[in-house]
Amino acid sequence: MGANVAGIWPKYSKTEDINAVDVNKGRKLVAAGDDFGMVKLFNGFPLTDSPKKVLKYKGHSAHVTNVRWLADGSKLISIGGADHAVFVWRLEENNDNVASEGGLSSEEAEGDVDSDVEREKLPIERRSVTKDKATAMMRQLIRSELKQEGKRRAVPPSSSLKLLHVFGYG
Repeated sequence: MGANVAGIWPKYSKTEDINAVDVNKGRKLVAAGDDFGMVKLFNGFPLTDSPKKVLKYKGHSAHVTNVRWLADGSKLISIGGADHAVFVWRLEENNDNVASEGGLSSEEAEGDVDSDVEREKLPIERRSVTKDKATAMMRQLIRSELKQEGKRRAVPPSSSLKLLHVFGYG
């Protein structure tokens, strides 16, 4: 990891929180795996500034040790640490169903925490987001954005990830 992906770290985070990064150069997407079981998708490469929108995918029960795009850029492989699972994510080009497929924008995931200590303090119902809740949150976010005139928003990646297969999850 270097200066070309310096923008992947959230404010106040430790550099050790991100365990792996890989670039899909054909689509200019950056995937990252972190200590909180999240696979994150960033739009644009290089990422020298912190992006305004990030798609976050929760699947692994613990830290993500590695992420890699296939050579053709059609799928992303993520490898979990404590869960010993290998996830295969299919890259989908349209962004219409991002919320329904499990991707959360950075605004929706404002409940994200910066440490395991903060995560343990959260009530159980705030630790995960169901598919229906994510869809409702996305609709509410869109409605609130439509009401705010004159404010420009960054564009999230036009691609999204969909979990295709899980190996060894138990």
